[in-house]
Amino acid sequence: MSHELRTPITSIQGFIRLLEKASLPETDRHYCHIIDQSAQQLLAQIDYILAFSKLQSNAVELVQRPIDLAECTEQVVALFAPQAQHKGLDLIVDYAPDLPLHRIGDSVRIQQIFSNLIANAIKFCDEGSIYIRLHTDKQLAVIIEVQDTGIGIPEEAKNQLFNAFSQADTSISRLYGGTGLGLSILKNLVDLMGGQVNLESTVGKGSTFQINLPLPLAKTQPDWHIDYKKVVLCGCHEPVTNAVIHALKRFNLNDVTVTDQANLLSVVTKLNCEDRVIVCPPTSFPQQFSVPEFMLELRAVTPAKLILMATQFNYYQQFNAKQRAELQPIIFLTLPPPLSELQRALKQTSPDKPTSITVSHNTHLLDGVNILVAEDNQFTSLLLNTLLSKLGAYCTLTSNGNEALAACQHDHFDIFLVDVHMPLKNGIETISALRKSSNLNANLPILAVTADILQQEEMALIEAGANGLLIKPLDEEELLENICKQLNIKLPLDPVPAATASGDISAEIFRQEVHRLLEGARSSLRSDNIFQLRENIHQLLGIAGVFKLTLLEEQVKQLHQLVKNNRLEQVPMLIDQIGNELNNTDI
Repeated sequence: MSHELRTPITSIQGFIRLLEKASLPETDRHYCHIIDQSAQQLLAQIDYILAFSKLQSNAVELVQRPIDLAECTEQVVALFAPQAQHKGLDLIVDYAPDLPLHRIGDSVRIQQIFSNLIANAIKFCDEGSIYIRLHTDKQLAVIIEVQDTGIGIPEEAKNQLFNAFSQADTSISRLYGGTGLGLSILKNLVDLMGGQVNLESTVGKGSTFQINLPLPLAKTQPDWHIDYKKVVLCGCHEPVTNAVIHALKRFNLNDVTVTDQANLLSVVTKLNCEDRVIVCPPTSFPQQFSVPEFMLELRAVTPAKLILMATQFNYYQQFNAKQRAELQPIIFLTLPPPLSELQRALKQTSPDKPTSITVSHNTHLLDGVNILVAEDNQFTSLLLNTLLSKLGAYCTLTSNGNEALAACQHDHFDIFLVDVHMPLKNGIETISALRKSSNLNANLPILAVTADILQQEEMALIEAGANGLLIKPLDEEELLENICKQLNIKLPLDPVPAATASGDISAEIFRQEVHRLLEGARSSLRSDNIFQLRENIHQLLGIAGVFKLTLLEEQVKQLHQLVKNNRLEQVPMLIDQIGNELNNTDI
């Protein structure tokens, strides 16, 4: 039934999204968005019903294999982060330092449990935070706690809460919608794994769901050790501070000084370049407070590496290219940061030192050029920044159209590189909005970037005001040639040496990113989420050419064609081939 129910809905979504990208009046575009959201809700309900049906008929079999609990958690959190941000909710993940993260279990079903818990928390929480805590007991079982500051659950309703098609009361269903299956599915999955579910709740204050899962330890555990460094942490509130401290303890970093914003500048004066300063700004500062100015003050008094963690890069768009250049070395992380990203930020010794290019006169080809980049994949964004900054350009990196348009309000740019397929506001919408604005950047040259383009999309791009189109994986020479053409910069007679990112982005980080996207593609395929599968492949295409691995590029292009032509039966084998090719290739 899954295929018969999902296929027509995904077809509706596909055509609606094509219409959204077309040159439609704003009202019609809004109607398309409503239809798309409704279809998405319908798909979610179908998933719930199908999952419930499988559980009731004992058709669910657990796949026991080695898993990484941190990855399981972070993939689900990343999926729900935009929803939480939209409602103004802080999403916090806290791993106990003594919790072994490598386990044996069914990652798909564990992620279903996480999804139901987090979705439920966001649904019934209108302000405050959602606090996700993972810890262990004496038997080394995994204990998952999801605490929210939502509406709470009356005592008399707790007993029926895990029954199918039931909610706390009928008013809940009217106000918030839903089938009442989510928690029933969660309870069945936990029972299937031999676990337990507990609930504590107070009406008007919130709820805490606690899941106890007896997941066996894997044979090996990750090495999180980091060489000794001093760390100064400026936290925004207690749960975030505790979560970061627990992560630092996992990394064996115990020399941690916790301070507030008022005292931070005086505390960091004795640090050296090997030390770290972590700043977690609160969601709202006083209006007169400037995060970039504060960070520049911080840089003036310490050579330590700065790590700024903020929800969904809320503050990244406030930094212009000059400010980011002055702040080096600095790393921007989303809050909550994945453990692996936080470890990498703390571990790196000199990731910001540019690798020299052999021919010096070409390194200044883009000197002083201020480039705005809108790209939702952080890795691709980093690549563009690395390649272009080596040629003298300043790059302002944004992750969607709204951020890019906001950056245009406070900085002047020479050229705009915009990904066509982005969340919140896509490339076509962004270009159109900028061209129609009275902004000082309204007439700057714009190059659209995409992995795949339909004829109607290409026409829409031209009509919106794009000056050119680049196809992923990006060719460095073509990229540079197009930028110089738009800016009337004369290319040198000698070819510009390839400003590869390999000196700034380690092979291991590259491998991790490709494997993350491959695993995302596998997961999307298992759940019949074709839209997400295409997005995973789109991002793979964006980074495929980084280390000039011809075979890898060709395999990713082939994968893209299979998905494009709906030949999904061949996709799993090719995904495995790409993964094996990557593991067996020297980078």
